[in-house]
Amino acid sequence: MIDNLILIDPGFHSFDGHQYNYLKNIVLSAQSRGMPCHILSNENATDTIKQEFSPVAAFNFLGVEFINDFSTNPTMNYNYNFFHFNLRFLSSLVAATQNLPPLDANTVAFFSTANFRHLLGILSWLDLFPETKRPRPVILLRDRDHLPERSAPLHRMMLPILASPRFRARLCSESPAMVAHYAGLAGSVVDLIPIPIDPERYRRTDMDRSKGAPVVAFLGQARLSKGFQLLPDILERLWTSHPDAEALVQTQLGEFDPQHDAPI
Repeated sequence: MIDNLILIDPGFHSFDGHQYNYLKNIVLSAQSRGMPCHILSNENATDTIKQEFSPVAAFNFLGVEFINDFSTNPTMNYNYNFFHFNLRFLSSLVAATQNLPPLDANTVAFFSTANFRHLLGILSWLDLFPETKRPRPVILLRDRDHLPERSAPLHRMMLPILASPRFRARLCSESPAMVAHYAGLAGSVVDLIPIPIDPERYRRTDMDRSKGAPVVAFLGQARLSKGFQLLPDILERLWTSHPDAEALVQTQLGEFDPQHDAPI
């Protein structure tokens, strides 16, 4: 029986991106069932987010963060960043949950943005609980890394442990392609939980979709992990069959991996 829900996202601070859509829908669903729900967010949440969700200001960093290099060896810098981030994530998570009502096996902990940088922290936090009182983790895996040689070994190590009967993590992702990718690394089922968007908000009854040139829109950060560098090839293929097609790009420069996003 589930009688308590905590939603955890270090990057949740505004209406941007997937976090708001997931958390808004989950909170509404929990409220309709009379279920207590707590959100652990970034401490820089906007006033509007604070008014709507009353989140706990748990994290003073975003979902992905890099610190200054200390070596001429890029692999060493990357590995240190990985462990540094995990320690910050774990310590912030422990401090925040200590101020919540007691968590137990009837609590679901939903991590709405998880990549290989979060997984060790999540596992370490779960391991602090006695097995019979351990919260049930639901982990939404996002952003297939554009350098899989650095993240795949970590996923292959961590995901099977989290999905094992000892930790009972429910792994999920937001698209069929991501589900297949992570299922191969986890060696277990990964569920599909699409970003909850109400299509009626965007439906145009006054427009015939068959009329006019097709428009391909790219919305998001200019990051390798989002495939921004693939746009030229995609558009060339599109124009081969639809020479009248148009492209609309609304983006901002990526901020999370400057070393590899710089060419963009």
